[in-house]
Formats: sequence, structure tokens, C-alpha cells
Amino acid sequence: VREENRQLRMRLSLPEVRLSVLLAMTDDVGILQHCVYATPDRRHGYSIDDNARALIVAAMAWAHFQDDSVLGPLQTYLAFLNHARPGGGGRFRNFMSYDRSWQETDWSDDCQGRTQWALGYLIAHAPDKSMGLLAQDLFRLSLTNFESMASPRAWAFAILGLYYYLREFPSDHAVCAVLQTLAQRLDSAFQEHETADWPWCEDVVTYENARVPQALILAGLALDEESLKQKGLRVLRWLLDVQTSDDGHLSVIGSDGWLRRGARRAPYDQQPVEAAALIDACKAAHRATEDEQWLIQMRRCFAWYLGQNDAGVSLIEFKSHGCHDGLVRGGVNQNFGAESCVSWLLSLLTMHEMQPGEAPELP
Repeated sequence: VREENRQLRMRLSLPEVRLSVLLAMTDDVGILQHCVYATPDRRHGYSIDDNARALIVAAMAWAHFQDDSVLGPLQTYLAFLNHARPGGGGRFRNFMSYDRSWQETDWSDDCQGRTQWALGYLIAHAPDKSMGLLAQDLFRLSLTNFESMASPRAWAFAILGLYYYLREFPSDHAVCAVLQTLAQRLDSAFQEHETADWPWCEDVVTYENARVPQALILAGLALDEESLKQKGLRVLRWLLDVQTSDDGHLSVIGSDGWLRRGARRAPYDQQPVEAAALIDACKAAHRATEDEQWLIQMRRCFAWYLGQNDAGVSLIEFKSHGCHDGLVRGGVNQNFGAESCVSWLLSLLTMHEMQPGEAPELP
């Protein structure tokens, strides 16, 4: 009966998974950052952030569909990550121009964490031995990056990668120790900043926020620490609460001002990466609790893409299978971007993964 109830609650008419927009934005270097409307804009080049996200989507699509057409783009994204190491070291560069020139000398903590997340995911879902071995090499080379990381969000991204790695290699005590260290740092950030009415690890809630409770929940599962899991669940409930409109739909914290302690949240610009993070965090919460309410929350967050949002409009353009860059005053941002399109595909693949019944065919 419980399984029948789960299927009833999760049964949802999902769009087909189409990777055409991902492939259109990907050349022999990697995925381009931005589009002019739906046409790739070469002026902005590439980022390791977007290529790491695209790698996760490609690996997830392979795991779901076993379609050989995904393997070429997956190799391209992995090659970008490998090429991003200056002198073969463990720290990754982020931005590359269209002429293949690296654009910065100081690389953010966030891009280190996102890359570690992507590598860990690929290790757990590698379609063949060779890709898995390269991912393992890069993963282990970059473990020292965490010693200098100062961003709670970067710690959270890295924890996700460590979690997936440990699913494949659960007896790697050195990696488990790194996970323990980062989880303790994240927990300490909450102890330093949170109050009864502000259960957050900083004084401002900014971007891809739900990755933080997702990391706490999964760290709690990996380390068998109930306090981490419960803190993650509590923080996720708060994030969902402050991002719920009066009529019950998801209303994402906008990037034009964020949500600062003691202030009202910014209504615009609402970005797809936030909905994707919430969906993944609710999936982790369901894994930790088996509470079907988290499945319902996943559906509510997914519906944000399809028009159950503040503007009442869909962010998905179904002819091109792309995702607009966000909700702005007056409607949607008419441009596509790698972050937005990859976030949509990640959300769609996750919903299909949780949906009972047969998976749709990958075109």
C-alpha cells in the first residue's frame, strides 16, 4: 500500500528528456556559457562551472538511458576538466575565452567544489573504465584544494562529490576524513551565524542555496551522524518556507538583492539553478527519511519551470527544448544559458529517476 501511495503521489506527466539544447551549446572544447536567445554566444567562452554541471547531466543521462550518443559530449566535458589544471596540478581554472585562452589567475572556491562534485558523480556512474580512472585521478589530485577553501557553499559542493566517491569506494578512509572535516566546517558556520529566526550559515542567502542542506543530509548519511542529517532537514524546510508564495507555489529568492538577515527577499531575478538545487535536496531528504512529503515538494519545485511561479509563465521553450535564464520583472529572460539549460535537464532527469514506470526514450 505504501508503494502504491508513493506511485500515486509521484505520477506526473513529465516532458521527454531532450538533450538537443545541450548539444547545440557544446563544441569540441566544451559547453559555451551563454546564448543570444537560443543561439550560442561565443563572446563569453566557457567556464568549468558549466562544464562540470554538463558532465553530471551527461553521466546521469547515460546511467538512465545507456545511449551511446551521450558518450562523446561526456568525454568533451571530462577533457575540459582535465585541461583546466595548470601544470597538471590539482587546482582548476574556471574561465576560458572562445580562442581557448584561460582568462584568470585566481580561481574561486566554488568552481573547485563544483568540479569535485562532478568528478565524484562520474566516478559513481562512469560508463566505462577509462573515464572512471581519469575521474579518480583528477579527484585524488584535487583533494588538497579543500585545505584553503573558505566558502560554505564550496564545502557543500565538495561534500556532494565526496559522498558519490564514497558510494563507489566506501573503505577509503582518507576521503572519509576529508568529508568529516568539511561537514564539521559547515556545521560550525551554522553555529556561528544561526539564530532562532535565521537558521542559515551566513548573513545572506544567495545562490544555489539548497546544496547546503543537501550536503548536510548526505554527509549525515555517509558518516552516520544523525545531527548533521537533522540539521540539513531543518534548514531545507526553512528554505522551502521562505520561498513559498501566499498561494503555495515556489517563489525563488532573486539574485537582484538576495535575502539578507532582517530584510525581505528579492523577488527578481529568479534563476533555474535554485529550483534544481531544491529538487536534489528534497531527493536527498526523501532518501534519508522515506517521507513522501519530500516527493510532493519535488513536484512543487519542478512545477516552477512549467509555469507555477510568480509570473505564471513557463521557462521551458519546448520547440528548442531549452530553458530561459530566469524570471525577471515582466516575464522571462529571453536568453538561454548553460547554467539554466543544464539545471532544467538535471531537474528533468531527477524527476524521471524518481518517477515510477518506464523511462522515456532519449531522442
